[in-house]
Amino acid sequence: YQHIVRFQSFGHTHNEEFYITRSIKNPEPIGWSFVAGSGTSEDTRNPSFTVIEYDKEFMVPVNIETYYMDLEKANSGQDPEWKVLHDFKNEYSLRDLSPSSMLDLAQRMSTDPELASQYLWNQKRQAGPKPQAN
Repeated sequence: YQHIVRFQSFGHTHNEEFYITRSIKNPEPIGWSFVAGSGTSEDTRNPSFTVIEYDKEFMVPVNIETYYMDLEKANSGQDPEWKVLHDFKNEYSLRDLSPSSMLDLAQRMSTDPELASQYLWNQKRQAGPKPQAN
């Protein structure tokens, strides 16, 4: 059903994540799933919401923007403010959000410690210090 199910999106986990779906017959990426972070903080994560822009004709994602609220600032007496955390294409240097581009992102994270560190920090909507790149 890869010609029908091309993208999946889920919500209300506390980390923003993605998963690659590969063909059974070969390692070719045929789809991917996006798990959006939640609007609740759970423990030390900042709350978030996600806006997914779709191609009208093909119903595949064109870009994803994540918005977040810095709870530390909001709890210090400042007015709560929702800000853009990132847009996927710019944040991760993607030409598009195709399955092959998302596989390339995963592979780049395995060899680029700074990119992996940024991804891990974005999972929690940049709550706390940025993880050290190793």
